[in-house]
Amino acid sequence: MTDHSTEVFKILSLFGWSADRSVDWSAVRQACMQRRFVVFEEYALVVQNLYGISIDLIDSEEYCYGAELIRFDPLVCFTDSLTHARFWTRLKLLPLARVDNLAFLYMGNNNTYWYDTMSLSDKFGLECIGTSLYDALSWLLFRQAAGH
Repeated sequence: MTDHSTEVFKILSLFGWSADRSVDWSAVRQACMQRRFVVFEEYALVVQNLYGISIDLIDSEEYCYGAELIRFDPLVCFTDSLTHARFWTRLKLLPLARVDNLAFLYMGNNNTYWYDTMSLSDKFGLECIGTSLYDALSWLLFRQAAGH
């Protein structure tokens, strides 16, 4: 796998991210609790750091390999794919982001990251894309360049 760490951090920084970023995520926590999702510590840390960031590379000439729009807003995921809430609960997946308005990024309680296209149909399209946030973002942003 090609190391895209410099590009991943550059892209995140372009859209408002910093390593010490921490935002109020109480609305996400409340939505998870209402749905009886178990919120694990790693998820809380990731959401506090990324909630509200949108990576928009739609008009980018420099980055045009994979996902063009990643919106880190679990509340949008809840709204757009409520029909799969029982599936998420069974697999212990919590929503992180909407990807290209076509799919979702989830986090598992064992620090795994999942790409989900099944929310658009009844077909299963769930794929583990990493065991770290960096791995997942690298896969999403550079998957075509890497031949995925």
